[in-house]
Amino acid sequence: MAHVNEKSAKAINPDPGVSSCVKNIVSDRADQTAILTKDGPVSYRKLNANARKVASGLLAKGIQTGDHVGLLAHRGVEAITAMLACARIGAVIAPLDPTHARERLPF
Repeated sequence: MAHVNEKSAKAINPDPGVSSCVKNIVSDRADQTAILTKDGPVSYRKLNANARKVASGLLAKGIQTGDHVGLLAHRGVEAITAMLACARIGAVIAPLDPTHARERLPF
């Protein structure tokens, strides 16, 4: 299980609007359903916790504010989690369609 250093994550976030919005929603609706998947509901608390873990992993791999991150994922909770993680650290998301042929993907 990854540990997220909140202090460093806040220090590098260039857009407090996104972080503040997510923080407020999690605070107000922590145990309410954020996303309903075929496997069941995902609460705002769980979505936020997962996004923090992914953000920590991105930081550990050297991803920094302003870096472009290719997101190759089907629509779903994993894609949303990755988008929130990128927003948390200020990375730019480059969504890639997994149905495209490999040679059409730029990364």
